[in-house]
Amino acid sequence: MDFEPQIDVSRLRKMTRAEYDALIEIGFFKKEDHTELLYGRLVETSPQGEPHMVCVTRLTYRFTRALDEARASVRTQGPFDAGDDSVPEPDIAIVPPSDAKVYPTKAFLLVEVCDSSLREDRKIKLPLYALAAVPEVWLVDVKLKRVEVYSEPRGPGYAKTAIHESDAKIAPLALPDVQISLSEIFA
Repeated sequence: MDFEPQIDVSRLRKMTRAEYDALIEIGFFKKEDHTELLYGRLVETSPQGEPHMVCVTRLTYRFTRALDEARASVRTQGPFDAGDDSVPEPDIAIVPPSDAKVYPTKAFLLVEVCDSSLREDRKIKLPLYALAAVPEVWLVDVKLKRVEVYSEPRGPGYAKTAIHESDAKIAPLALPDVQISLSEIFA
């Protein structure tokens, strides 16, 4: 019989980004660990399946071809500084070239590709990105072959939302000439 103790989460001690960095530095996490620091808590993330990886690869390729390093840096699955207690790792981050350091603090666009994590990304990461003043976030729904675009952060949410189906062309607000054809991403 499995026993799951009930713990009052309000009594759990939160972790800072500095403590998280120290754990990484000493090799606390294994390569196969999929862990992010979100709201001061270590959160396990799902392993990536083939549809997820294919979508990330196609988006990265198109962004990289459309942008040169003088305009923006395209980062994949790297840490983003969302505050003293959060280091999410968006699937794709389009960041200003001046902020292309290990933990960028600004982004033109963050992209989360969602195969099984759409509900969690809406509930957990989207508010985190809004609080970090990320101007635009795309949630790419691999199963439904559509992209939810969130813009104009207001507190823990976004004032504008748009949904684009698989035959649309979309572009980041800050880089309107960088058109992405969703039919190519979901092909």
